[in-house]
Amino acid sequence: MPTPSPRSSQAPGVILLLALVVLVLASSALARERARANLLAREHLLGDWEDLRSRLEEGGISLGLVYTFEVLSNIAGGVRKETESLGNVDVFADADLEKLLGWTERSSATPWNQEKASA
Repeated sequence: MPTPSPRSSQAPGVILLLALVVLVLASSALARERARANLLAREHLLGDWEDLRSRLEEGGISLGLVYTFEVLSNIAGGVRKETESLGNVDVFADADLEKLLGWTERSSATPWNQEKASA
C-alpha cells in the first residue's frame, strides 16, 4: 500500500482554508455594502443625537462640521517632485433669528476653522 505524500494530505485542509477565507471576505463585503447603503440613506452622517439635532433645528439652530482633505503633487517637471497635503476642518453653527427671536429675514452664522498642512 503506497503511503500518501505530505502534499496530498494537506490539500483538503488548504482547500477548506481557502473556502473559509472566501466566505469571510464575501460576508464582510456584504456587511460593508449594507452599512454603506444605510450611511448614504441618513440625513446627517453622525445621526440625530437622540433627537437633539432635530429639536435644535426646529428651534432655529443648525450645527455642522465639514472636513476637507486635499493632496497636491508635482509628478513631472519643475525643480522638485513632491507631494503636499492640506486638511481643513470647518465647524459651524447657524441661527435662524426669525425662529429664535421673531426677527424676519435675519440669520447668523458662526464659523470656526482649523487647518493642518504637511509637506
